[in-house]
Formats: sequence, structure tokens, C-alpha cells
Amino acid sequence: MIARQSSQRVGAGIAVLRVATFGGKLALTLYMGRYLSLSEIGTYGLVFGAVMVLTIVLGCRLDYVMSRDLVRVSSKTAALKMRDQTVFYFVNYLIAAACIAFLMVTNATAISPRMLGYVLALTISNSCVDFAYSNLNAMEKPLLANALFFIAGGAWCIAAIAFGLVEPHFRSVDAILIAWFAGNVAFCIATCWALRRMPWPEVFGQPVDWGWIGKSVRKSFLFWIGMIGLSVGAYTDRFVLMHFLGLDEVGIATFYLSLAGAVLTLVQATVLAVAYPRLVASHRDGLTEVFQREVQKTSRQVLFLATLAGVAVGLAVPLLGSLFGRPEFAKYAPILWMIICAMWIKANAELLYQVLFARHQDRAIWLGNLLYLLPAVATTGLFVWLLGFYGVGVGALVASLFIYFWRWWAARSYSLVLDLPRQAERAPA
Repeated sequence: MIARQSSQRVGAGIAVLRVATFGGKLALTLYMGRYLSLSEIGTYGLVFGAVMVLTIVLGCRLDYVMSRDLVRVSSKTAALKMRDQTVFYFVNYLIAAACIAFLMVTNATAISPRMLGYVLALTISNSCVDFAYSNLNAMEKPLLANALFFIAGGAWCIAAIAFGLVEPHFRSVDAILIAWFAGNVAFCIATCWALRRMPWPEVFGQPVDWGWIGKSVRKSFLFWIGMIGLSVGAYTDRFVLMHFLGLDEVGIATFYLSLAGAVLTLVQATVLAVAYPRLVASHRDGLTEVFQREVQKTSRQVLFLATLAGVAVGLAVPLLGSLFGRPEFAKYAPILWMIICAMWIKANAELLYQVLFARHQDRAIWLGNLLYLLPAVATTGLFVWLLGFYGVGVGALVASLFIYFWRWWAARSYSLVLDLPRQAERAPA
């Protein structure tokens, strides 16, 4: 009973921290919509997209292996693996820094050196946040992981808003990017302090296990390229808009995508984060009927919450446009509704992802993520070229439908394969 109550308190604490992190990001989006110019919002959107993609590229999905290797091992073993992981990432960071420096020196890109510097600093610090958060969860410290993640995910947003409200000089994209970097650094410092009692002096003198690193990278390779495809597909629309239309349109799209993306984030943080451990456990234990009931119950919850949140966002944005003195937000409302519909479809596709994950259908996951890149890039580029700004909404709908039906077919195919032996048994001799 005591253990159950403790588990419930931990779960409640995690839920509060996730909602607080979500609230901080949502508040930052509204703040930018009110005080930043469209071009500055567009610049933030481009930097954000670049950082998200490069974080995946540099990470090589080593967390796929670490999330298993750190479960219930000795503190010395955990420290050794985290030390080796850090060395591997440090090499990747040096390569990224060299590439960015080359771009700066040769002027090989139209991106300003200042923005390239932000991208590099934020990518490295964001990567540290991602792998440290994953490690803490694997070490069965979820409450600590989420408490620290709030620093890098929500607290810095609140700080940036507070500074901007008090001093207009801080109402700029530079101030927001610096606050983001500061939040990441604060997370890293706090994490080092939280793990200070681990046996670091014992492991620093031991050689790096490059064999384990190479083996781990090979194991995670397919998931890595799949995640690259998924992340590039998710953020390609901002760069396509920049190429064809300009920064102002990127700013409007970033505002729309951030608020519509909140629908997906809300579903992930409140419904799927609670359901997926039960899906994994029921499938692992062979409880087929329990698994199916859990999928059906979660599906209803996703449908209800995604619909409610999507309608709320769709109705609120035109009002915010009037309140903020931004008629553009209301002018392109049809695009917003298309993006909301795309996020609604993705929310349901995320449930199918959890089903595939629980069933260990790894090939369907990484291949679908990789193939998602094709419709995301091709349709967005094509429709923006043909329809202008409205092409963003159409492209988002097509890409989200692809990933949904891919996962739906993979989940259905698994069920059909399982049914074959039963059909053979029922067939007449």
C-alpha cells in the first residue's frame, strides 16, 4: 500500500512537471506572437527547426541502447557507460563545430555567423539535455529527470517572458535564444550536481570502451536514420517557406505550428505517456485482451483530447490576432485549420506508434519514419510552389496522412499474421 501511494505521488509529480513545461512553452509562443515581429518569429522558427534536426543527427540515437544498458546496473557500470557516451558525443560536437566554423569562414551560406553560432551552441546544449534526460529515466529516476527537464523546457521560457515584460529591450529573438541556451546550461549544471555522488573518480582513469560505442552505434543506426527522416520531414516546411516566400510567412507558420503542435504535445504528455507502459506490460505478459482494451480506451482519450484542444486552438488564434494587432493570424485561418487537422491525425498516429513499439515492430517504425521524409518534403515543396502559403497546410495534411496509414497498415498486418494459425486451426480438414 505504501509503495502504491509513493508511486502515485511520483506519477502526480511528473504530471505536474510535464504540464508546467508544456505551459511555459505555450506561454512563450503567445509572448512571441504579441511582442516579436513576424520576421523575428520566423528566425526563431528556422533556428528551432535546425537545432531539432541537428540534435538528432549528432545523437546517433545512442539513447536507444543506453535506455536498456542503464536499467538496474551498478553505479560504477552506469558511470562508465555515461562517461563513454559523453566522449562519443564530444567527438560529434567537435565535428559539428568544425563544420559550422567552415561555413562561417568561407561564407558558404547566406545564414549570418551570429545565427550559425546560436545553432551550434543550442544544438550542443540541447543534445546534452536530451541524453541526460533519457539516462535519468533509464536509471529509474523519472521524477528527478522531469524536475530537471523543467529547467530546460519551461523555466527558461518563463524567465524570457518576465525579462521582456519588465524591460522592452529584451523583446527580441536574440534574448529568447540566449535564454534557451541559459536554460540548457542550467539543466546540465543541475544534472551534474544531482549525479555528484556517483563513482566518477573510479571511472575517469579507465580507457574508453570504443568497442561498446561502435556496437551501440550499429545497433541504433536504423532507428537513427529513421528519426532523421522524421525530424527533417517535421521541420522542412519552414525552410521551404523561407526559400519561396520569405521570413514573414515563416513567422506566421511558426506561430501556427507552435500552437497546433501544442495539441500533439498535450496528447503525448497526458494520455500516451500514461498509456504506453501499460501497453508494453500487457503485450509482454501475453495479455491480448487487456492490450486491446487498453488500445481502445487510449484511442477514445486521444480522439477526445485532440479534438477538444484542436478546436480550442482554432477558435483562439483569430481572437489572439485581433488582441495582438496581428490581422495576419486571422487572415490565414484556413491554413491554421489544415495544420490543426494534420496534428490531430498525427496524435492518432502516435497511438499507433505506441502499439508498434509495444509489439517490437521496430522495422515498421524506423522505415515509416524514414519514408515520411519523402511526402513531407515533396508535397510541401510542390504545394507551396503551386499554391503559395496555403501549400503549407496541404503539405502537412498529406504527410500526416501518410505516417498514419503507414502505421495503421503495419499494426493491422501484425494482427493478420497472428490470426493465420487460428484460421488454419478452424479450417476443415
